[in-house]
Amino acid sequence: MGAMLGMDVRMVGPASLRNSPDVLKEARRIAESTGARITVTEDVAEGVAGVDFVYTDVWVSMGEPKEIWDERIGLLRPYQVTMDVLKATGNPRVKFLHCLPAFHDSGTTVGAEILARTGMTALEVTTRSSSRPTPSSSTRPRTGCTPSRPSSSPPSATEPRPPLKEAPMRVVVALGGNALLRRGDRPDAAVQLANVRTAVAALAPLAHRHEVVITHGNGPQVGLLALQSAADHTLTSPYPFDVLGAETQGMIGYWLLQSLQNALPGRQICALLNQTLVSAADPAFAEPTKFVGPVYDEETAERLAAERGWTVRRDGDHWRRVVPSPDPQRVVETRLIRLLLNSGAVAVCAGGGGVPVVRDEAGRLTGVEAVVDKDLTAALLAEALDADALLLLTDVPAVVRGYGTPDAEPIRYTTPGRLRAEEFPAGSMGPKVEAVCRFVELTGGMAAIGALQDAAALLDGAAGTVVTPGGRPFDGADDRPQDRS
Repeated sequence: MGAMLGMDVRMVGPASLRNSPDVLKEARRIAESTGARITVTEDVAEGVAGVDFVYTDVWVSMGEPKEIWDERIGLLRPYQVTMDVLKATGNPRVKFLHCLPAFHDSGTTVGAEILARTGMTALEVTTRSSSRPTPSSSTRPRTGCTPSRPSSSPPSATEPRPPLKEAPMRVVVALGGNALLRRGDRPDAAVQLANVRTAVAALAPLAHRHEVVITHGNGPQVGLLALQSAADHTLTSPYPFDVLGAETQGMIGYWLLQSLQNALPGRQICALLNQTLVSAADPAFAEPTKFVGPVYDEETAERLAAERGWTVRRDGDHWRRVVPSPDPQRVVETRLIRLLLNSGAVAVCAGGGGVPVVRDEAGRLTGVEAVVDKDLTAALLAEALDADALLLLTDVPAVVRGYGTPDAEPIRYTTPGRLRAEEFPAGSMGPKVEAVCRFVELTGGMAAIGALQDAAALLDGAAGTVVTPGGRPFDGADDRPQDRS
């Protein structure tokens, strides 16, 4: 089942009690198509590191004769769930599940018999572990053994939900490439670093109050590197876009990493290089829509298109190059990002939507010539990390209905359904709208699109375009994103 759901499943126990080789072979075959990960190990520390759920099956009393209980208990004793095992997960929000009956004290007839036979007051789990309280600060579902996709289970009616302003949220923030290199700016390193510092000044208050993951765009930057590579006559051929995307992740990630460290002294910050899985059959490869590089007037754009085989399209009042932008399927390193977040670190990741890769029939990853939309990747990542909110920060204050017409007006509060009914350009605002709609529809959380300097106000629902299931900001306990496990 875990393989079918695309989970990261760890099977920890003695080799003599493992599933048959045929079962494991079939699980791994399924995992190749779903993105699941199957780990079989006798090492408890390896098996539980970073998981969201620890589950133990019943050791005895499932029809085995009592004559073999001593042998079975001896085999499984090293795998008893204790507080040390739960701490070894490194996840303060880890949940414990067990099959029934699980003997965790000697208060039953069988429990007393086990105590007399083995001297153990518990089998599968110790009393302290089984009665461990669930941390009250968690507002996110955990779907089992470090999942790559969350559950869509209905809300719990009894789960306490503190007011928004009193409880930390898990927030994924996507910085637009144009917020880091504004239209008309020279693409000098000093200019971009200054813009990064401005961005971090707006993000630091969020990071003080909440768990924050930061992704960023790279359209202007990857376009610039593509121009440089195409003009380099020492190269046999220009660098492919997956490589250029990785370069921009390192460059922008370094600037964000250093600026965040300076703004948040004592806080652990990490910048990760990430791959994003896409489908080789995605129709986007035949219909480029993603803007990259600088802006041009129409004449210059058409000349460059003819000379270099580019596809160009109008972007507002200017023209820009467009490249394929396949739909993201999964951030390959999601589990590592979750580990960082659970440790209290701020993670900078999935820059430029992640380096686009496809998986071949043997399960190997290979880069492809494309640029993944960073907003769609941010929505995918926010869902996988069980985020409460998704913020898309750009160089405009809000989504505008009727943009460029006399009837233009900003959209303040809306639902996914109403927002999808509007029309937006496919290469600019369109992906942002699609990203926030997907996130809200799948999670019931809130998402917002707006200006970088309004980051904190966006989260409070006081600025930008706020998208929620009910079309209003989360303003109290009744609207608070809750545990959906």
